[in-house]
Amino acid sequence: HNPNHVGPHIGLTICYADSERIDEAKAQAKALLKISPGFTLAKYENSMTYRDREHSVRSLDALRKAGLPD
Repeated sequence: HNPNHVGPHIGLTICYADSERIDEAKAQAKALLKISPGFTLAKYENSMTYRDREHSVRSLDALRKAGLPD
């Protein structure tokens, strides 16, 4: 319903990167940066609410693999 909501773009980026679909992950990362040019992994990490630190690390690694800035 809202194509400019960053959550789905983050989720798709993570899913594609975890699935080794790197071109699609990079495309999602590019779309994410277009709607949220100030997005960084540091800012995202500060907003994470995961209880499981391993899940947080895996998500950040996937986003990094997609080319999002630290």
